[in-house]
Amino acid sequence: MNQQKTSSGGNDGNTQGVPRVFSLQKLVEVADYNMHTRSRLEWTHIWSLLAHHFTNVGMYDNHHLAMYAIDSLRQLSIKFLGKAELSNFSFQRVFLKPFEIIVSNSKNNSIKDLILNCVDVMIRACSQNIRSGWRSILSILEHASQQPDRELASTGKYRVHPAVCCVVLCCVVLFPARAPS
Repeated sequence: MNQQKTSSGGNDGNTQGVPRVFSLQKLVEVADYNMHTRSRLEWTHIWSLLAHHFTNVGMYDNHHLAMYAIDSLRQLSIKFLGKAELSNFSFQRVFLKPFEIIVSNSKNNSIKDLILNCVDVMIRACSQNIRSGWRSILSILEHASQQPDRELASTGKYRVHPAVCCVVLCCVVLFPARAPS
């Protein structure tokens, strides 16, 4: 689908240049429904297709549409991270991969800042359920802390410490026999 068709309005004077998010809204609804009704393996295949689209839209030049896609990803991620991850699987890491790709490839600092805010919300809301997702979260924070933009880098560094504390706490809870005494 052409980016211009996805991100611009119709031909009448009232909607010219206004992003059309209807299709993206429907995609979120489809993702939400399938997340709860399909097996994890079926869902992983469906998500691989949806994640590609969310990643592309999250890097659009149309700022409004990109922010909408990232906020939709945040909402879906919180719902997904609310479910316990099956052992020996890394569904969470795969689910959070679009954030990682967008933060590493976007040239827009406000998009990167939005992703950092989304990660902060996910950590605060779902830290007790995050398992394989920590790899993506720490990668996002690492990338942000290495940005040339000082404000963005300090935001990334500021959020690394609480994330690392959550990871250590989760490891102590998951593996109490291996915890240092």
